Amino acid sequence: MYEFYFALLLILPVFIAGSLHMFIVAHNLFHALKVPIYRSKLGKNKTWRGVIMMPILSAVSLPLVVQFSLYLPKDYSLDPYFAIPVWVAGILLGLFYIVFELPNSYIKRQLAIPEGKTVNGWRSIFIFFDQADSALGCVILYALVTSISLNILIICFAFGSLIHLFANSLLFIVGLRKEPI
Repeated sequence: MYEFYFALLLILPVFIAGSLHMFIVAHNLFHALKVPIYRSKLGKNKTWRGVIMMPILSAVSLPLVVQFSLYLPKDYSLDPYFAIPVWVAGILLGLFYIVFELPNSYIKRQLAIPEGKTVNGWRSIFIFFDQADSALGCVILYALVTSISLNILIICFAFGSLIHLFANSLLFIVGLRKEPI
């Protein structure tokens, strides 16, 4: 049970940053950065706003969660596991989140699948990759900059993917996403 709660603490900063990013997108804040990175290959939804905002938001949310973890029982403190400053890890966390979303977008554009959509025959596969790609990036980053066990990282990947699916559905319900998945 400890590993599950520890993994949830690792997921929390990305959940916070991603939710704040969707608020920014939904309210068209920082609209000058709403410029596609490479529209013909990645589509119109992968913008410089995401590339810039996710690392900034993660650089704030990760240190806040690490600080919060100091008030939990000793086994749950994230602080001793980081090999680099936590705010730097936060920047990298946001970058890994974004970068690991790009291959999936590239493949979907090559298959002429519109942004934010899936194809019926491939729907399950793309729904999985839409949720798991960024979770994989975050887990790889944690593996590189922390001493967290492989068991916890695997749990983090599995629950991170599920929470990403849940968060997208929730953000759709509250009007911060145009598509539920």
